[in-house]
Formats: sequence, C-alpha cells, structure tokens
Amino acid sequence: MQYLQFSNDASLAEYINTEFIRLRPKTGHSEKLVIEKEIGQGSNNAVYLARCEDGGSVVIRHPRSKSDSRRRDAAIKEFRHSAIAARLSVGPELLDAWYSRHSTKTQKAGLHMIMKHYENDLSHLLSDFKKLLQVKDSAADLIASHLRKLADNCILAIDLKPANVVYQLSPFDMRIIDFGCDYCESRPFNSDEVDEKSAVTAYIHKLARENSTGIDSETLYKDLLYVSMVILLSANMQYCASQKYCKKFQRCSAAELSKLNILADTAHRLRETSTGSFVKLVRKIMRFPDIRDVFAHYNGRRNSGTRRVFRFANFEK
Repeated sequence: MQYLQFSNDASLAEYINTEFIRLRPKTGHSEKLVIEKEIGQGSNNAVYLARCEDGGSVVIRHPRSKSDSRRRDAAIKEFRHSAIAARLSVGPELLDAWYSRHSTKTQKAGLHMIMKHYENDLSHLLSDFKKLLQVKDSAADLIASHLRKLADNCILAIDLKPANVVYQLSPFDMRIIDFGCDYCESRPFNSDEVDEKSAVTAYIHKLARENSTGIDSETLYKDLLYVSMVILLSANMQYCASQKYCKKFQRCSAAELSKLNILADTAHRLRETSTGSFVKLVRKIMRFPDIRDVFAHYNGRRNSGTRRVFRFANFEK
C-alpha cells in the first residue's frame, strides 16, 4: 500500500488545493477494498474495517449526517492535523483522504479518510494486566514522545482518552487518533492570527507570553502544551480503568494502581521536576472551560475539578 507523503506544509497545502475536494476515493482504492465490518461509531463518524487485495487491512472513516467535518473549513483543519500527525509518526498513516461537498447514494458529504489499521486501542489493554505489564515502559516512552512531537509542532490534542490511542503488538507501535476540529487546536507561537476555534491554545499562548520570566516564551508555550496533554491523557486513563475496564480497581493498592496507568510515572515526574510557578500555570489550563468540559464529559462534572484531575493523573484514588 502506498500512503500519502507530505514532506512539508507546502506539499500538504498543494494536496488540499488540488486533490482534497472530490466526490470519491482515488481511482483503484474503492475497487481494491472490501469492507468487512463496522468497528466503531461516534457522534461524528462511522469507522469500518476493510480488507485489501494483498491481504492487509485498513480503516475507512466516513462522516455521519451531523458530523462537523461536513463543513469545508472543519474538514480541512482535521485533515491537516491528521496529516501532520502521520508525518510525525504520531498518527496512523493515511492511504487516502478527500472532502465531498455533496452526498451521494453511497456516501455522505464531509471528510472521508482511509488509514492504516491498528489492532486495538488502549482501553482494551488496560483490562489485560499481563499484556499491559509487558509493554508498559515501551508504551509510556512512545506516548510521551508522541505528545512531545505534537507540542513541538504547536498542536494541542484535547480529546485524549484510551480509546483514541491505538496500537499493534508485532511490531509494537502506538498511534494517536481523532484530531477533530472541536477537539484539536494548533497555533504557531509566532502567529498573530486568532482562530475562535482555538481558544485553549490562545489562552496557553497568552500565559506563556505573560509568565516567561527567566525562560524563553516559545519554550514555555510548548512545555505547557506537552504537560497539559500528558495530564489530560493520564487522568482520563485512570478514570477509564477504574470505571469501565478494571473491575479489580477498588481492591488495588497504590503500588498496583500505578502499574495500570502507563503514563502515571511520567505525569508524576513532570510534577516533581517542575517549578511551583509552572505547576500553577498548568492548573490554570486545567481550569479552562473547554478543558473542564472534556473531563466532565468523560468523567462526570464532580471529577472535573483541578485537584481531582491531578490526583487522577498520578493514578490515585
């Protein structure tokens, strides 16, 4: 399979301008793929597993009727983030992506993507203690590296949860998915353009500029993006494990709990090695309405407070 390759932003922009808007996949893709089953469905998209001629498998993602990707600007933004993530080896490789302006008999209008298939997602790994312990250290390093790459490229993924981290065991690899318009933001540090859909990164950008005493503002900005994503994913992972996937959670000791969350040690080290002023800035970000809404959506309103979020990130009861 030949995946889309974008060496830089210019080549990505050229693809968007010349190939992105069309009614159907590139010639040959649809004929060579056989949809086997639906493997997931969210509020915006339906996801299908398809088999290729060579025996490999891919994931096909189609928009649902109320998907935000039916809007051209939202579709371009999500595709751009997904393509950058794929280029950084953070997100799944893209085989094809197109935006259909109109619905047809076989597909709805909106953003369609064909991606490499990864066997499972992190939510299933949390319920398999034996397998989890085998890959914990490698997974923690890999996810932290992914989040660091996103932060260094000024991208903030907000919808970070175990179901949005996919993996394969042989060879071992993990990728982050779902860079939808409403839950993924980007703002280059030196950009003066203000996107109303990027309220969180605008707020973090403001904090970095106003509190950069003794440190480079751009470095502080990227560090805040990185630590915020680590805490988001770690906290959501704890709640996911305790409420849905690990029924033994209530009987676990503190030492056992720390083994369940592969990012707990990373989150703890970041807090221990950060200055008090830096931690205060991170707490401010965790109190930002859009961030709290994500915690409230997944973990309930009572668990969206900053103190509870930090406890979750360290995997404490």
